[in-house]
Amino acid sequence: MRYSMKPLHLFKAAICLWVCILSNSLQAQEGLPGIVDNNTYKNAYLGFMIPLHPDWLVQDGEVRKQLIDLGVEMIGTDNAALEQALKSAQQNQRIFNLLTLSKMPLGVPGPSLIIMAEYLGEAASVMNDKNYLMASREMMHTSKLPVRCGGLMEKTLHNNTKLFYIECKYTTDSAAIEQQLFVHIFGKFAVSFVISYDNEEDKAILENLISSLQY
Repeated sequence: MRYSMKPLHLFKAAICLWVCILSNSLQAQEGLPGIVDNNTYKNAYLGFMIPLHPDWLVQDGEVRKQLIDLGVEMIGTDNAALEQALKSAQQNQRIFNLLTLSKMPLGVPGPSLIIMAEYLGEAASVMNDKNYLMASREMMHTSKLPVRCGGLMEKTLHNNTKLFYIECKYTTDSAAIEQQLFVHIFGKFAVSFVISYDNEEDKAILENLISSLQY
């Protein structure tokens, strides 16, 4: 596996890998509703809302496809299984990109929040936030990419509800990108909130948005 990604490309690779790695063989579901109103993303169908940074950019669901396209190009072809998974994700409708919030325009690396929903179907009856996160962590570690994820952690939100998450770090000789993956199961959907950053200022902004999530 080649690890010679340029620092600017590492942000894109880290983001698109989470978009792809969460996919599995469960059945697809039609697109989910959700609106942005007064700097807040509201999803009445799933039952949550989260504030957005007023100066950052909101992207639509097409971003997911573009991120996957970038992943196929940048992550490399030495890992045949992962390359095939990425290409399959280009056709996959099991994961729905609900929102992409980024500090920089699409194509320019920078901190971001991506919210995704995966339809679990009948598997939702045996799935919970913790085992979904641990399964995602295992898939990350078996991908043979330069990423390591820590153990299960818990965050208390402003409204005193709890949210489980894991922290991951992508490292090369010249760059390090950090991510936090938060997950909560809403009915038959697992909703992932992925924040990416490389400095403390952006990390604090993104963590504050997550802390203000209401469900």
